[in-house]
Amino acid sequence: MFTPEWLRDAAVRVKYVQRQRKVDPVILFWILVLGFGVGVQRSIASLRRAYETASAENIVASAFYDRFSKGLITFLKECLAHGIADLASHTSLTLSDKLAGFKDLIVADGTIIKLHDSLAEKFPGSRHKAELKIHLAIGLTGNTKSIGLFSGKTAELKTIRIGPWVKDHILLFDLGFFKYEMFSRIRKNGGHFVSRLKTGVNPTIMWNTKIIFHQHYAFPLFDQKMDDYPNKTRPSTLSELLPQCANYSHR
Repeated sequence: MFTPEWLRDAAVRVKYVQRQRKVDPVILFWILVLGFGVGVQRSIASLRRAYETASAENIVASAFYDRFSKGLITFLKECLAHGIADLASHTSLTLSDKLAGFKDLIVADGTIIKLHDSLAEKFPGSRHKAELKIHLAIGLTGNTKSIGLFSGKTAELKTIRIGPWVKDHILLFDLGFFKYEMFSRIRKNGGHFVSRLKTGVNPTIMWNTKIIFHQHYAFPLFDQKMDDYPNKTRPSTLSELLPQCANYSHR
């Protein structure tokens, strides 16, 4: 994906590098990408030491600091766009025959990255002063890919917009997205969802495609409150799918 040739060509193309200098854009790129993976904060001085170790060359501090410019930002954006385009071009999976009636299976989730405290005004955090929340929604078939950037304080529910695009799609959520209003919007737009159940939730089981046997008798398969089910047969997932695609439907 990021070959030395591509990185050097990209650095020249966006005019980050106009002539060969002592700081190699290839080594600098990998130092910046991998240099933050083992700690929360890094100083420019520590990055320079890492660069000297990787390149086996000594470099004057001012020459290294000068490479942190608007041109570097443009270069890194070009690398990000290239990485996303490369991933999107890969052959994706196809849905199984059981899910043939759906267009795609979409997983939505996010992660938090701690930022420098000076960015707290633009990216206020929930655990630290400044945080960046990255939200990703990606489809199994590769036809749906969405990346959003938000402040760390942004609620999970505000990182995804439910609209006509969910029609005939299955959305997989964690508990951060659990809200009946959102589930209702998904259904109104012709979509479907699967979510874990919150503690204390007691929906009505409308139907169950599997016969449940408990203590030598068959348990009723429909129109039962979940708390009435034997403990070993209680569903832990809230799903709203076609009968042939899920074990339970809830009300």
